[in-house]
Amino acid sequence: MMDETFIKMCRKAVEIQKQWKQNIYDIFGWAGGDGNYHFIRVTPTVLDNFTMDPDLTSYFWIPRQDDLQLIYKELKELSFDCCYKQFKKWDAFRYQQEEFEHGRYSFNIFETGDWNVLWLCFVMETCYNKQWNGETWGDLV
Repeated sequence: MMDETFIKMCRKAVEIQKQWKQNIYDIFGWAGGDGNYHFIRVTPTVLDNFTMDPDLTSYFWIPRQDDLQLIYKELKELSFDCCYKQFKKWDAFRYQQEEFEHGRYSFNIFETGDWNVLWLCFVMETCYNKQWNGETWGDLV
């Protein structure tokens, strides 16, 4: 089962949704009439008949860490080694900043241990200047 916060983050990351390239075994979600999220994995048969919803109203892509790394690599025109180094700098800075400001680490989103969440936050912040505020992606402050 996927974390509901991550699902919400993916759904509202319009910039990331627009970067989707057709790949077999990608996962898409949609909000069902029952109030729950439902998912489908794109198989070769499904991919032949699948087009992205341009308004992102009916379904949305759930990117994986490797998808997010590729998006970052292409947008920043860097090698994978450089991407990883930039990620590590960003990750270290976030924890140092939190400790300095509050004397503790209180970024719940960063304590998930979920690399997909961390890479989504990294790409949204460094490529699109957006930060997750608990409900949506807002401009960095």
